[in-house]
Amino acid sequence: MDKVKLKFHILAVICIVIFCIAISPKELQNDTFYTIRIGEYITENGIRKFN
Repeated sequence: MDKVKLKFHILAVICIVIFCIAISPKELQNDTFYTIRIGEYITENGIRKFN
């Protein structure tokens, strides 16, 4: 009985993840590469204050 409950919970989590990915707006996914590159730039160069 415990194996059935565990399999159900695993399947439920997988279904929720797939559902969330499917409904996420396309605009949310388009700038991921840009965000990663900006983070790398800030990590390498720091944040400078412009006067």
